[in-house]
Formats: sequence, C-alpha cells, structure tokens
Amino acid sequence: LSYMTTWGSMAGDTLSSRYFCESNLPLPQSIISNTLASFLLFTDYCIYWVHRWLHHPILYKHLHKPHHKWLIPTPFASHAFHPVDGYAQSVPYHLFIFLFPLHRVLYLVLFVAVNFWSIFVRLPYFQITASEIEF
Repeated sequence: LSYMTTWGSMAGDTLSSRYFCESNLPLPQSIISNTLASFLLFTDYCIYWVHRWLHHPILYKHLHKPHHKWLIPTPFASHAFHPVDGYAQSVPYHLFIFLFPLHRVLYLVLFVAVNFWSIFVRLPYFQITASEIEF
C-alpha cells in the first residue's frame, strides 16, 4: 500500500507530467490519439520485459509462479500474483506519467481499462474444474 501512496504523492506534485485542462474545450483528437498510442506502446513494451524478467529461474519460483498455478487462463489469474510481481508489472503505468504528458482523466480511464482488459482476455477460457488448478 505504501508504494501506491508514494507514486500517488509524486504524481500529485510537480514531478509528474499529468495535467488537467482548465478550459471547457475538449482536447484535440490528435492529442488523445497520440497519448493513447504512446501509453500502450510504452507500457506494453516495458511490461513485456518485466514479465520476461519474472520468468528468470531465480525469480519465477518465488515471485511469478502463483500467477501460473492456473493451467487454464481465467479472470482470477489476471490478479493472482505475488505482491512484488504485481508491483513490478505496475511500474510502467506509474512511470509513464513522469516521462510523458497525460491528462488526469485519461490516466484514470486507462488504468481502469487495463484492469478490465486483463480480466476479459481470459474470459474465453473460463471453464475450470478442480483438476485444472496446479497445487
């Protein structure tokens, strides 16, 4: 919990590149599109390498294996991880706002969307029995 407070307090001050548009005018579509593309490319690239690092034999057994105990991907597996694993894979999302400008509302929308995406990509496989869970 303390890491969220730390990232949150840093994001709330002038260290981050989050911004809030004071005017009533909507943001130009090109800014939203470029920001969205940058966010997805940056976070996906970084998470790929964090995930790959978590598959290193030294780290896998202790940090990442709980996520892979489900032999069939399920919505539960999307959030079944060791706390250090979860933190490591969240860093790119938090780091993005310190490197690139991002509207505060879009940041919140993307955070929620990524969580729903991680659940929904596992739904087609959601037919589990007790024998499909590796204990």
